[in-house]
Amino acid sequence: MNSYSINAIHQRVQHYRVFSSNNFIIKKSKLALKLGYQQSIRGEYAHPLALDVPALYMNMGTASYDAKFYFPEKKGFESIIGINGMYQMNDVSKGTEFVIPDYKIFDIAPFIYGKKNFGKVDIAAGARYDTRSFKNTALYVITDPITGFDKTTSDTVGATKQFSDYTHTFNGFSGSFGITYNINKKVMVKFNVARGYRAPNISEISAKGVHPGTGFQQLGDENLKPEFSLQEDIGLFYESEHVSASAEVFNNTISNYIFNQKLNSVMGGDSIYMETGNAYPVFKFIQTKAQLLGGEARIDIHPHPLDWLHFSNAVSFVYATNLGGNGAVINDSTKYLPFIPPLHTNSELSAEFLKSVGPFEHIFIKVGLQYYAAQNRAFLFNNTETKTPSYTLLDAGIGAEVKNKRDRTLFTIGIYVSNLTDAAYQSNMSRLKYFDSYPVNGSGRSGIFNMGRNWSFKVNVPFCVKKAS
Repeated sequence: MNSYSINAIHQRVQHYRVFSSNNFIIKKSKLALKLGYQQSIRGEYAHPLALDVPALYMNMGTASYDAKFYFPEKKGFESIIGINGMYQMNDVSKGTEFVIPDYKIFDIAPFIYGKKNFGKVDIAAGARYDTRSFKNTALYVITDPITGFDKTTSDTVGATKQFSDYTHTFNGFSGSFGITYNINKKVMVKFNVARGYRAPNISEISAKGVHPGTGFQQLGDENLKPEFSLQEDIGLFYESEHVSASAEVFNNTISNYIFNQKLNSVMGGDSIYMETGNAYPVFKFIQTKAQLLGGEARIDIHPHPLDWLHFSNAVSFVYATNLGGNGAVINDSTKYLPFIPPLHTNSELSAEFLKSVGPFEHIFIKVGLQYYAAQNRAFLFNNTETKTPSYTLLDAGIGAEVKNKRDRTLFTIGIYVSNLTDAAYQSNMSRLKYFDSYPVNGSGRSGIFNMGRNWSFKVNVPFCVKKAS
């Protein structure tokens, strides 16, 4: 790449939003009200011989609302009731390729929350009931005799039915109960148990088509059910002037867990979809019962008397197991779940120097090391996912504040570099890993790799409005 000009095949994204946040004091109570509207218009221009004709075109509008009523605190008891949700609609009719239909969603969720202090013990609990009304409309396409591209039509005669009408209401209860025990001023223990809920999204329900950013045909399933989870977690936390540390573990069991699986054909090989002379593998969203075990730990050190030095370390892991259900057969190739992050460690050493150098103050320098372990717990069925080797990334940065003689900050500058060693790696979370072989990737492995060495220069300029004297 030797130019910053926009490529002929490109995307154009327009995002507009307006939000209002208000607090109303009602005697000793408070009403917090947030209202918002945003519109996202996304056009993908992928026809080389007709660059002004969008392939995908999605116009989505979302109106959101959130209201909370805070009751007066009484004898250490705090309570809130509220309701939130959204109304969303999406129009795809101006495109020439259609991977999802027009749809409308209305979400509404009343909830209640309470917290009580008993000296060293804090107890908190909450409950919520979600309802989602979902509807997508039938979509028929015909070939435009002028452009040769597909277009939507209201006349079904001679048209191809791309999507069918679908209407459904999803609902579910979620809640949590937690206890915090403050052993002393520095150490606390937290325990929490929670039930979660998630309704299927538009792609999981209704998708049907090939998106250039995936390299496969995606199929949804209108029979999907909401996900429900039950999680228990416990954590130990320590906080002092020079050291802060924590360790947490969790167990999460999810019913109707939704994930994407590569399909077999009736002949036993890959299910293949042909479009414009290209062959694409076929994926479909399915459900199972899943168990996720994991945890994370961190420690931040500000060694005394070297208070200008900061050393932070963190580690996290998740082990996901496919427990089966919905007719799934569990064997060596299906016993894990796809796209689960591997063991990850992150260490950063940073220094902020107290002495200024000319106009430069708060000079800092930092170096970070990230390690991602190999992910061998992959969903290997039909090559839905492949194992991923480990990799290590080195990052660095340097910067400072620039002040004038009156000690006013003019701007802050910083120079940062990620993947300093220019390591060739693929994240197991990247879909680009499964694209066709990228030319001259130098590794012998197929697919597009993650970003190499990347330099960035950052300038922050504060804008201050000075009152007239």
